[in-house]
Amino acid sequence: MPEVRCAASSTFGVWRCDPPSGAGGPPWPTIVFLHGIGETGDGTPPALRKIAEGAGLPREIEQPKNAVLRDSSRFPFLVVAPQTPSRWEHVLGDVEAAVDGVVEAGLVRGRPLLTGFSIGGDGVWAVAAEYPSMFAAIAPIAGQDPAGAESIGRALAHVPIWIGYGPDDEHSPRTRPNHVIDALEKAGKTDVEIHEYAGAEAKPEGWSNHANVARRAYTDPHLYRWMRDRAP
Repeated sequence: MPEVRCAASSTFGVWRCDPPSGAGGPPWPTIVFLHGIGETGDGTPPALRKIAEGAGLPREIEQPKNAVLRDSSRFPFLVVAPQTPSRWEHVLGDVEAAVDGVVEAGLVRGRPLLTGFSIGGDGVWAVAAEYPSMFAAIAPIAGQDPAGAESIGRALAHVPIWIGYGPDDEHSPRTRPNHVIDALEKAGKTDVEIHEYAGAEAKPEGWSNHANVARRAYTDPHLYRWMRDRAP
């Protein structure tokens, strides 16, 4: 039977996915995932289950075909996914509290990494700019070009960043975030990876190009190699 790694955590109020067998720990290198608009909710266990059903990292962890995410040498991460009832920019303190909870429980090795898809990608920019020393690296996927790009560029001058987007995304503001990329370059930022997930490669039936960006990013072994290199 497939290994069951994910469940709603009443202790931390998050959707939690433990690392694959063989990862050792705790503590573990940890990824905090911020979900998209379709997975908003009140943090109860039934609502948290929505996070695993929408496009994003928790969904991909539960797909048996995703060998990378089932290999402890390539994906040694604990994943914690808090839930928001609205947009992440409105609940920055809740994200901080969720991170503090798992850190104080001794589950997290060093500083966690932060990623998110769609409005979760927007949340990555907002949370990281507010708490730039909290995360070892960030990876916004299909986020909008954030407002205040120059101040974000300065705030994140020392944070490694992976930017993923789809040029054929139906939501045009969620294609290449040029302003923040330019601002990071102006701030002298060198540890920035920019990845274009183009085309409908193996797009599941009924999926939008937008959702397929999440599928391609969160099954990309290069993303997890990059994260392993920057995890404490």
